[in-house]
Amino acid sequence: MDRGGEAGVGERAGDFRLKIYRDALSLSRDAGWTGAGLGNFSPLFPRYRTASMTASRAIHPESDWFWVLAEMGWPAVLLLAALVGLVLWRCLPFAEGTDRVLRSAAFAAVVVFLMHSLVDVSGHRIGTLWPALFLLALATPGGLGVRTEATLRSRVLGTGFLLLGLAWLISAFGFVKIPTSAEYLRLKRQMSAALDAKNYPEGAALATEALRLAPLDWELHFGRGAALAASVRVTSPAISNFTVVRWLEPVGRVGYEEGRAWLIREGSTKESDFWFGPEARLAADAWRAALATDPRSASGLFGSMLSTAREHPDILPYLKELAIGDRRREFEFLGSTSGEDFAEVLTSLLRGDPGLKGFKPEEQRLIFRLWAQRGDVRELGRAMEANPAWLALSWDSVGEVLARQGDFKTACELARRYYPKPEMPPALARSVASLREDYVSNRKDLGAGIYYFLALRASGEHKEALEVIRYLNSQPDAPGYFFALEGEVWFELKNYESAWRAWQVAAGR
Repeated sequence: MDRGGEAGVGERAGDFRLKIYRDALSLSRDAGWTGAGLGNFSPLFPRYRTASMTASRAIHPESDWFWVLAEMGWPAVLLLAALVGLVLWRCLPFAEGTDRVLRSAAFAAVVVFLMHSLVDVSGHRIGTLWPALFLLALATPGGLGVRTEATLRSRVLGTGFLLLGLAWLISAFGFVKIPTSAEYLRLKRQMSAALDAKNYPEGAALATEALRLAPLDWELHFGRGAALAASVRVTSPAISNFTVVRWLEPVGRVGYEEGRAWLIREGSTKESDFWFGPEARLAADAWRAALATDPRSASGLFGSMLSTAREHPDILPYLKELAIGDRRREFEFLGSTSGEDFAEVLTSLLRGDPGLKGFKPEEQRLIFRLWAQRGDVRELGRAMEANPAWLALSWDSVGEVLARQGDFKTACELARRYYPKPEMPPALARSVASLREDYVSNRKDLGAGIYYFLALRASGEHKEALEVIRYLNSQPDAPGYFFALEGEVWFELKNYESAWRAWQVAAGR
């Protein structure tokens, strides 16, 4: 099992195991007394993950016995338990002359292994199972009473196992197509390579062949659906495959990839010159289902959808529908639109949260900036009048509007009022000439430069102070508030446009 993100923050591993056991029991109840079939736990379990839902995929239920129960049913569990009990009973007694010290130690190790298998999958890990079987062999007196002489039955069984091993070996090297896991994995790799090479007909054929061996593999259904979506004008075959994928793997990220498959669909049929292109409506249906299926990942998914929409603008109207009514999606959508769509989404956002209290200060600042750049500036002005406290966060955005209108002085007055006042170093009891010597001797020393600047400004020598601060701001490590100081000097010289440009830089840092 992929343990990444297995348990939530602060959640104990034991609590998670109990949750995954509960979900595994739900699967076993629906599977009936015969179980879901060997190898079918992993593809079916996502449908039953409720209490143990996490971002990672579960390929086993954290217990050998729950795994057997889910795939083989209660009769198999009971028979296996009886067989284990019989073998352990045959290990007794530990009589003298039978290496009882070694056998009792091996017996205790096997019991611990069996206990461990109740809460983990040690029996399904080869590196753990073989040592356990070796210890079990040591614990039994005389090999469980098995006769060592060769019989016809043992020869037949040995020959059968030899032929079976040869068949697996032949399948692993691909000499002959035999329905084994090696053949299934090879077909799956070939399908992925064909899809990467955009050889969609071959990819669909390979997926179909592999599905005969693993009919519940959602990746094969997805690969065939993507291949059909890209190479067949009729959409129904691909839709059928994607429907199976949604049932087998109800994960938002998979739904997002389905939508992308519909958006990159572009080509022409071999039979005619009929061209087919992206299906924005089908992509939107897939993304709507993904957001509803996986609400925990909805924010990240919607951000990915907006990124994809930059290359496929036809999907934007559908994304607007998905955003309306959800504050977080509306906030994310604002950065991807303009004009009437921007106004509509902003109106919906303010209707749901008039004071923008559900957003962090930096998010509020971004909303105001987008509003100033893409929205109705008159509405922005009225909003500022109704909510004066917003000016502390939006002064630079409102200032941009005023600057576009040519009112640089008012924009500067907002900056002087709301730009955070930095703590300036105390003035040094030295003459301006002495401070100038320090500055000239090392003009890249920001400390010497700022002391010289403050002294010049205090003595009313604004033009020379402006030259000093502009030189300091040309240095790559100049802090943002240096530009605010430059803006102050420009303002005192009544050059309001230059003052505003300096404050813009300060606000951006």
